Amino acid sequence: MIALGDCRTVLPTLPAASVQTCLTHPPYWQAHGDDDLGGETTRAAYHTHLVDALHDVHRVLTPTGDLWLLLDSRAVLPALLADGWRWTATIRIHTDWLLHFGPRALTLPTRDDAGHDPIISFAHYQALWSTALVSRCLHASTVAGDVVLDPFCGIGTTGRVALRAGRRFVGIECDPITYAAACAYVR
Repeated sequence: MIALGDCRTVLPTLPAASVQTCLTHPPYWQAHGDDDLGGETTRAAYHTHLVDALHDVHRVLTPTGDLWLLLDSRAVLPALLADGWRWTATIRIHTDWLLHFGPRALTLPTRDDAGHDPIISFAHYQALWSTALVSRCLHASTVAGDVVLDPFCGIGTTGRVALRAGRRFVGIECDPITYAAACAYVR
């Protein structure tokens, strides 16, 4: 399922403790110039906006659930820790950072050299991430039948990988054009 809307309004409609893993790649700071996440004028405002957007993920994760977050900076860590997230790992992925939050530390390779899915040709304002990296994260923190959430699903790489791995998927995308692309790509 992919919902069209802002994750801050869609997440409260999801059942509590219904998601095993949230795996997401939100827009980077200054990724675009509007009022959406990534358009803030200061990094501090971006951090506040991002933490606010992710806050309700706490409620929908199971007690053993994980949050995987791919960002261009680790600077948001103090704000996420202040919001109650338990940080367990940081992995350098080319010029980005994969942050893991959860009740236990999980082991992943420290680098992602797989590149990006060659099928993807949709121009989107945020960088695409590799299906191999998404797959490794999913296999580290889920089993078949688990629910995977991506509150900034973009064109749906997380959903495509999750469904092909036998997981169920809930995606949220605020841009109508990107939402339409995700609906076609994730099938």
